[in-house]
Formats: sequence, C-alpha cells, structure tokens
Amino acid sequence: MRIRPLPRRLGLLLLAAALWAGQARATTVYPFSLDELIYVADRVVVGQVLTAEAAFTRDGGMIVTTVELQVDEVLKGPATDETLAIQVLGGEAAGLVLKVEGAPSFDPGETVLLFLEEGSHGLEVLGWAQGKLELEWNAGAGETYAHRRVVVAGPGAEDWMPVSGTPATELSERIRARVVEGFVPTYREIPGLPPHKRDAFRAHWGLPLDGSEVGR
Repeated sequence: MRIRPLPRRLGLLLLAAALWAGQARATTVYPFSLDELIYVADRVVVGQVLTAEAAFTRDGGMIVTTVELQVDEVLKGPATDETLAIQVLGGEAAGLVLKVEGAPSFDPGETVLLFLEEGSHGLEVLGWAQGKLELEWNAGAGETYAHRRVVVAGPGAEDWMPVSGTPATELSERIRARVVEGFVPTYREIPGLPPHKRDAFRAHWGLPLDGSEVGR
C-alpha cells in the first residue's frame, strides 16, 4: 500500500500547531480542578459568542480562530462591558481544516462561561476545552444550567461540580466567593504555569521557589 505524503502546507500547519500548543501550555492533558481553574485564570467571564472566524496567521504558518465575545458578566478580572477577542488554535481557512484535539470550539449565538488567561497569543481559554462551559436555558425548570462537554479524570477531578446540570447561578456564586476570599487551592505542579504565577502559588504554601519540596 502506498502512503501518500501530506501536502507540504498541511504538514507545516500540523507542525506549527504543535509548537503553538506547546508554547501556550500543556493543558490538553492536565486535569484542572474547578478551584485550580478559578485560581489560575486571569479572567472568568460569562458572555455570548458573536463571531468565530478562522484565518491564517500573518506568516501563513497556522490557522487560528478568533472568537468575539460580548461580555455579560465578569466573575474575575477587570470589569468590562466590551467585547473580548479570544484566540483558539485551529479552524477552517482557504479550504484547509486544522483540527486540534482538546481545543474548544465556538458557535455564534451560544452563551458560555469561560476561564481565560493572558497567553503569548492574546487571550486564550485556560485548560483548552476544560475552560469552557456552555450555559443553556431550561424552560421546564425555569433556570439556566452549565454544561461541561469534556470529562476530566485524575487528581482534582473530584473537586468539580457535576459535569452537566449545574445551575449557572450556583456555579457563579462559587466562583465569586473563591475570588473574594482569595482562595488558594492545595499546591500541585501545573505544567506550563507562568513563572510569576508558579512562584506566587508556591510562596503561599511556604514552598521554595527553586522547585524543591520542604522536608526533602
């Protein structure tokens, strides 16, 4: 059987995607607890997706989708009633489709709760698909519920509220309470955590900033 080589541009896209993802954070495999997402995120917002448009980067090296979000509520971070631009790796442009496992997808019109971080490419979803929850109105119950479309397994997973069927008000209240009290979760090494966040995290628990553990 003859294996056809990938088109050169598609091969370069896949390579660039791997590099882009690696620079951003190793979040496709790391299971964040809810409290870790709250603590690490630079912003936590609720809003409606206005547009989600994919395009090649200026150098033509990869496809990135820019999501325009109308902010309705800020749970953490600077207050704003403006739109936010969020960068998501992957999408379809010029007849090429770049799909990245673990990356969140967005549809215009959906309402979402997002955990965001300031990355090297602008605002990004923390934890990739882990940092996106869809908010859907349930007419029968007369309430909006948060749905998490990814399953998290491993350390910290038990700290999550139910994956589906969590009242959005309950989730928002928990996030606000954690932010107001300055809650810091139990320390664990988080791959790719920016140095200043890692140092603050370790310092809170009295751990050496050189990465060694007290008592060893």
